[in-house]
Amino acid sequence: MTREEATYNGDGGKLETASSFRPWVSAATATEKRAEGLPDLHAYVTGGA
Repeated sequence: MTREEATYNGDGGKLETASSFRPWVSAATATEKRAEGLPDLHAYVTGGA
């Protein structure tokens, strides 16, 4: 999945456009309790267009 795109005016030229994409992320689908002092571990469903 593409996260960032940039268009330049020629090789080494000026930046013309830039876009970034943030994929869709669900609420946590699973949680694992870990040893004391460590944060819980979470799993998520992700997707993009």
